[in-house]
Amino acid sequence: MKIPIKRLLPVAFILSLFVAPTASAVEAAGGNATNDLDGYRIHVFTNSATASNFIVTVGGNIEVLVVAGGGGGGNSMAGGGGAGGLIYSNNHAVVPGTINVTVGAGGAGGASVANSGGTNGSNSVFGALTAVGGGGGSGYNTVGAKNGGSGGGGMAPPGYKTGGTATPEG
Repeated sequence: MKIPIKRLLPVAFILSLFVAPTASAVEAAGGNATNDLDGYRIHVFTNSATASNFIVTVGGNIEVLVVAGGGGGGNSMAGGGGAGGLIYSNNHAVVPGTINVTVGAGGAGGASVANSGGTNGSNSVFGALTAVGGGGGSGYNTVGAKNGGSGGGGMAPPGYKTGGTATPEG
């Protein structure tokens, strides 16, 4: 089963669940649920301010895309923030019950007064799946980049700060 990429929302952090229409289809509620033209039932969670639930009434297998918040960029000619990590499964088993959902927010940019680095993005969670937030970018001649889902960017001369490293998803 392919993800209908053309139908994903262009937002920095989302958690999307695709439920295919079959005789034994998963039945669930939560998020912003819509029916796709290709027959998918799509549940999208985009609010990083509050935790949400995905409530399964009939279990089965679903497609899951979990994207964490991106890291904030450093200030004053410094490194950019790293992309939020992601997890994709085209055959994720769910059982009846409540699955906790957390959408990770993007990290803050570095402060201009201190020429500081950006902060990491927050993790996004769907039950036991955790996508790691992106790393904050380096500051101008002050601090190095942070590790994250994708590491934050470093800085060229005169600061010579190395970029952060990617953190495995889990």
